[in-house]
Amino acid sequence: MATKPLVLKRQKAKASTRSSKFSASVEVTVCDLPFHIDKTFTYGIPDEFLDSVRIGSRVKVPFLQSEKTGYIRSVSLKEVSARPILSIKADSGISESHWSFLQAIAERYATNLDTVLKFVRDSKLTEATPKRARFKPRFEFASNETTRLIIREIEKSQGVTLIIAPTERELLRVQEQLNNLGVSPNRCRFGLRSAILQEIEELENIVIFDEWSEHYREQKAPYWNVRDLALIRARMQSIRILFVSALPSFEIFRYQEEKIIQLGKRRGRRLGERLSYLPSSFQESVKNGLKQGSVLISVTTKDVLLAMICRKCRTALRCKCGGRLRSSGKQIICSLCTEGVENWRCGECNHRDFYEIKSGALNLKTQLGKIFPNTPIYISTADKPVETIQDKAIVIATPGVEPKITYHAIAILDCEYRANLPYLRADELLRLQVFSIMELLSRDGYFYLDLEGNHPLVQSILKDRPIQQIEREYRELNQLQLPPIWNLTRISNGNILQLASSLAERFPSAKIQLTNGDRFLLVRTRIEDTQKLMEELRVLQKYLSMKSERLFKIERDPVNL
Repeated sequence: MATKPLVLKRQKAKASTRSSKFSASVEVTVCDLPFHIDKTFTYGIPDEFLDSVRIGSRVKVPFLQSEKTGYIRSVSLKEVSARPILSIKADSGISESHWSFLQAIAERYATNLDTVLKFVRDSKLTEATPKRARFKPRFEFASNETTRLIIREIEKSQGVTLIIAPTERELLRVQEQLNNLGVSPNRCRFGLRSAILQEIEELENIVIFDEWSEHYREQKAPYWNVRDLALIRARMQSIRILFVSALPSFEIFRYQEEKIIQLGKRRGRRLGERLSYLPSSFQESVKNGLKQGSVLISVTTKDVLLAMICRKCRTALRCKCGGRLRSSGKQIICSLCTEGVENWRCGECNHRDFYEIKSGALNLKTQLGKIFPNTPIYISTADKPVETIQDKAIVIATPGVEPKITYHAIAILDCEYRANLPYLRADELLRLQVFSIMELLSRDGYFYLDLEGNHPLVQSILKDRPIQQIEREYRELNQLQLPPIWNLTRISNGNILQLASSLAERFPSAKIQLTNGDRFLLVRTRIEDTQKLMEELRVLQKYLSMKSERLFKIERDPVNL
């Protein structure tokens, strides 16, 4: 008796999905299939669905012995013998223009469309009017004037503006700020990094804050970046893109050099005598700031960390390949090529000695509590951010979770540690963090960096010329053939030794390295060769999928190097 319902259920499903003759059919892209299957499949349209079928609609179809989701790609009115559509969401799916955008993403990151579709929600299908105008993406320096510019563009737009921020906390702050300034909620949509992939009805503008943030990098395949997807979307869908940040990243600077992005004008700000640095102590700046209001002290973490720098010239430990050195037990290894380094000498001053520097917010709170016994002291970290504070208080915060208020003094500590982290972009990240935090300083506030006065970052603040520093470092990266002037692709999971040999033959100008005990393959290519590399890797992935072999893990422009 227990088996009868199962037998009847199976017979019913089989009968409802077998091939029959239909007066019309659709071509369907079926989801959740092996990597190499990228063609469409023909299905018949039952009579009850004839009036509902639309290109882009989401459907459920039989596939082998199971049921799968798919999207209609085309419709034919010719008679056909095929298996039928099981169900359809007539007004929900992915439009033709957005489908092309998603396909371009798959091609850029050497993956299949199915991997991209996992991040995309269905949207309402409407008859969109094709846009003919092309808009050059823009970058604007963060300021009150930029905020007013965003509001003006929202108000004059006939469509919707999408606002994207790196964290939920920052997104809520921007949303609250715009609401307080009278922006209609109906004119805006707000989202985090995956919002860049979503289709939004009547979307006209996209505003992206702090495009350099690590939160804009997807941690799952295909490891896309919001900035790059925004530029693809601007080109394909004629949407206005606006990047807003205290300073541009190297990528934005490169796109500006190539005239892909228009760079706005930066309003200068000279601190003069209100800027302090080593050998001065940050405590004097804190004391001066507390006379007028609250003070912010930025540290790397609430826990203790270690870094290594040259004892004589205080520069980062570097390998011959250009990568940063880091400590691994009793050995010094390169974070890029993972080679061990013996008998190290500084490349700048030829000195042999280095030393470790430490950081810790908890210890700092104890020290400041003794120096300023009657002053409230807060610690704001990612796991416990502080939103409101008392007047004339000290806030010790880790990067990205500083309470967004006006401070009368800001001290940024652990600068040597941040600048000498074993990552290629450590100097750039420090500069971006410093100038972003500086936006919170009052017009007559005090600013402190625990760096020597001759450090390039201190000099760029003294002279108020950060763009010149960016340009100088950009040229150095070009000479070293490092990102973003050269693109870097990291490949793992598979026979990378054989792959390295093959790529060396097909791309003779590429720089190919095996790292971490031959577990990773790093491929540096010129910009004009990178897409050719992605095409080759995509074909290879299809071949491996056909052979039922393990696919490579491919990361384009990884950030943690």
